[in-house]
Amino acid sequence: MDPSRREPAPGRPDRVIVITDMGGFDPIHRSEPVSGSGWSARHWELDTSKYDTDVNWSGPDRMTIDRGIALTVFDVLPDGSLGEPREEPLPPKH
Repeated sequence: MDPSRREPAPGRPDRVIVITDMGGFDPIHRSEPVSGSGWSARHWELDTSKYDTDVNWSGPDRMTIDRGIALTVFDVLPDGSLGEPREEPLPPKH
């Protein structure tokens, strides 16, 4: 099992997405946003997927999940929690 990977938000080092390989025959990756640090850090469950590249920051206060059909977008609220998900079309490929 690989160690967790941490993806900091652009311009917001106090916010990261932690991507953890859960192990097993078919790898499963758990993605959770974390706000803050140390004992006061807050964690939210976001996604569980076969791929570790589905969840990305698309701004300092916005995360997207790309499943190849559409984007699921979450705004990150001031306290670090997630807003309601919304669907957006994939950007055109060049």
